[in-house]
Amino acid sequence: MTVADFIANGNQQPDDPAEVWQASFPNGLVTLAHQLIAAKLNIANGADPTAVQQSVINADNIIGGLIVPPIGNGHLSPGQTSQLSDTLTEYNEGTIGPGHCDD
Repeated sequence: MTVADFIANGNQQPDDPAEVWQASFPNGLVTLAHQLIAAKLNIANGADPTAVQQSVINADNIIGGLIVPPIGNGHLSPGQTSQLSDTLTEYNEGTIGPGHCDD
């Protein structure tokens, strides 16, 4: 829950206390998992993985057995994940690797 959501909600506490925790402590695991899933889907769809092969392996290793919120309560600091997340984002957006797909 963001501050704006809190205000829009009439300054009431969220039903789920985890929402307050998640808003207070950024979770690099969520961003990394999103980008890793997108990269794996791109690769499964035929994109050349050469530019991110090692990043995919490293992301899998750092995530390990953590379960991503909201299903689980895994957490990694953004400082631990930002370089991998940035590389995978660049790949998913076509900045590195095979480029952007044709629409």
